[in-house]
Amino acid sequence: MTFSSEIEVVARAFATEPAALNFATSLTRKFDYSPARNAVRFDDGEVVLLPQPNGERVQVTPRECDLLSRGHLPSIAGIRGASRVPAADWVPVEIIEVDGNRVTLSTPEETLDVYNHFVLDHDDAVAYHPRFSLLQGKKRPNGSHAIFWVSPTPIAPCTASQKYPTLPCDQVQVMEGHTVASAS
Repeated sequence: MTFSSEIEVVARAFATEPAALNFATSLTRKFDYSPARNAVRFDDGEVVLLPQPNGERVQVTPRECDLLSRGHLPSIAGIRGASRVPAADWVPVEIIEVDGNRVTLSTPEETLDVYNHFVLDHDDAVAYHPRFSLLQGKKRPNGSHAIFWVSPTPIAPCTASQKYPTLPCDQVQVMEGHTVASAS
């Protein structure tokens, strides 16, 4: 489960799929996140403790990012939802400016700023779906489109689960092009 707070992107693994789905359905309500308590408090006062983080997350490049949240990797649910609505729900866009991870778009009705970690790939965006916050790229030769899940607010840095422990520099040696940990 991944969601964005004002200070970070929160990623937690639930023990079972039903537990994750139960929590996900409650996220349709407004809530506040407390990193200190590792919990969310809904606007009706209900407090839900989150699972403990399963390992450290490290800042990475957009290509290494594994965050399923607005501005990062798209949710398959949003893509499926957008594919089931009338084509007229997608509005044409023109990219006006790219600054950092902010993209300024012009639609027939408004100019808006959206955020995504793959800003350099947005130059071919041709359509925007406001309900699902998706940008669609030009049709590729194979008939597919690039899809970007954009955020209306600035996004947290890209992170990923740390797969390998970080070793102190004095415990790492480079031997014939390979990095190995020294035996201590």
